[in-house]
Amino acid sequence: MKKGKIIKITLFSILSFFVLTIIIFSIILHGRISSMMSIKHKGNDLYTMNYKQEYHLDKALKAGIKNGDDLSKFISKDIYFGFGVKNNVNKYACAAFSTETTDGKKLVGRNFDLGMTDTLSLYTHPKDGYKSISTVSTDMLAVGVFSKTPVKSLKGRISLLAAPYVCVDGVNEKGLSASLLDMSFKETHMETGKPDLIVSLAIRLLLDRAATVDEGIELLKKYDIQTAHGWTQHIFISDASGKSAIVEWYNDEMKVIDYSICTNFWMSDP
Repeated sequence: MKKGKIIKITLFSILSFFVLTIIIFSIILHGRISSMMSIKHKGNDLYTMNYKQEYHLDKALKAGIKNGDDLSKFISKDIYFGFGVKNNVNKYACAAFSTETTDGKKLVGRNFDLGMTDTLSLYTHPKDGYKSISTVSTDMLAVGVFSKTPVKSLKGRISLLAAPYVCVDGVNEKGLSASLLDMSFKETHMETGKPDLIVSLAIRLLLDRAATVDEGIELLKKYDIQTAHGWTQHIFISDASGKSAIVEWYNDEMKVIDYSICTNFWMSDP
């Protein structure tokens, strides 16, 4: 075979390899890239993100995530191909409530008392769950004006791919709302033999899989709830009917309190 022909065949083979590699990576990374590019600045410290990547909730539920380190390892493996993910979780005070207007409309409200952060409104469209809009503190992923990593920088966009796992509240297409609120007590670590579920993923579970307060409570009963970051949390759940409840965990028991206001204090009174 002539030398020139060999060179042409070799170059064609190399080019074909690179083209195939690019196509494969484009398919693998399409959802991630689309999600990253969807981040928009809506004014002041508010951003939006239309999440188009599968975040594999079922895999996360089976991973036995007990603490923040376990969650970081799962995110690193599932989204970042094994590369580490940085977080920066701070304690915050909040309040949530449900109410009814004079004309019968059901409303739920939540304030987020964590000033040193930007805020991301996250739109998710899971194939096996309900669409939802949830709230993420970008500082929890070490992103934002106070973390010195701008939200719309490449590093910031990449870091926010982990946003579905660290939501603090949200509402889904069925009208189910769930909010996570801190309390000044040591971490909760249930040990009853059920699968483990870190409380931040409990918010994701409720938004994706529950349409009513009762459905949400039944979902939470299936897990041993684990809190992290040195303190504990409870969850305020409300639905389109106007029903609301506070869910707490103490001494390996789940407590449900029918109430329409939730702040940073125990309601089950341990």
